[in-house]
Amino acid sequence: MFFARWQRWIPTALCWADLPTTVRRLEHRTEPEQTIATHQQYLAKYLKIAKHSASPVIRTDLYSEQSCLKFLLKWINDSTRKE
Repeated sequence: MFFARWQRWIPTALCWADLPTTVRRLEHRTEPEQTIATHQQYLAKYLKIAKHSASPVIRTDLYSEQSCLKFLLKWINDSTRKE
């Protein structure tokens, strides 16, 4: 229902990591634990939304923090030049 009604997207980049990396990172938080299936569901949902909105996906599990930041800054600069 949401996708059928929403036509305009705020420019957004998705910082995304695979399931093992996500679970490992979440172990350091104090939030209540979730099931692996819940994490899989959200990871898939975020990728689907990014694809639908043509948002770039920044793989924080594959690239260093510095590389991800450089990509994000380039994406912002390129996006603002189009306006």
